[in-house]
Formats: sequence, C-alpha cells, structure tokens
Amino acid sequence: LPASHPSLSQQVGKYVICLAAKRGIKTINIVRDRPDLKDVVTHLKDLGATLVTTPEREEADAKEAGLEPILGFNCGASLSARIICAL
Repeated sequence: LPASHPSLSQQVGKYVICLAAKRGIKTINIVRDRPDLKDVVTHLKDLGATLVTTPEREEADAKEAGLEPILGFNCGASLSARIICAL
C-alpha cells in the first residue's frame, strides 16, 4: 500500500522513506525538477523509496508503476498536495 508525499529531499521526508521501507510500505516520492535530479532520485531510492518522480510526472508515473496512494504527507502547500488529494 503506497504512501505519497512531496518535499522528500528534506530530513522528514527521508525519515518517512526509511520508516516506510522498514515496514514494507511502498512510497511515491515527489521532488521538484532540478539540475541534480538524477542524484536525488538515486539517493532516495538508496534509502528505500519505491518511486521518485516530479509533480509534472507523478500521476502518470504512479499509474505506470501500478501504485495508488492511500495516504499522503505534504511538507508544504503545493500543486503536489492538490494532485495527491485528487488521486
């Protein structure tokens, strides 16, 4: 059962990834597009993230991966929060 949340490059987001991974919970992790995105994706997957995506791709990537969020965490008001609620 996946959880979905933005602001994953922050410490709280990293903790959520680790905690979820230890409990076998799949996560959809949303980060802003940035020049070092590939490094961020690698780092978060190394922590246990199931899917790391951007706000622009999150809905399509989650569907492609067969993940449907049942719980969302948001560390800031953003477009991601609205998309998470709509899924």
